[in-house]
Amino acid sequence: MDTSAPALGTPAWCALHDDHPDKLAGVLNAAEGLAYGICWEQAAMAEAAKAVAAAADWARVATRYRERADFAAAHPWTKRAVTA
Repeated sequence: MDTSAPALGTPAWCALHDDHPDKLAGVLNAAEGLAYGICWEQAAMAEAAKAVAAAADWARVATRYRERADFAAAHPWTKRAVTA
């Protein structure tokens, strides 16, 4: 990463001619920073997903939801009614 190039969008970067190598370097620096940010964000999301997956017995949770749905289907009188 070329740290001597002005940052993308700054007045110094905008003042550069379109053909100036530092203008392209500023764009590439910004793209690289975005790519690293996305990479770190994906890693954090993966770790969070693992923590959620380990936080409960999801097979048991699914069984409880299925049992509740089966009970409601067998006993329609248990359905809540909305009144005004």
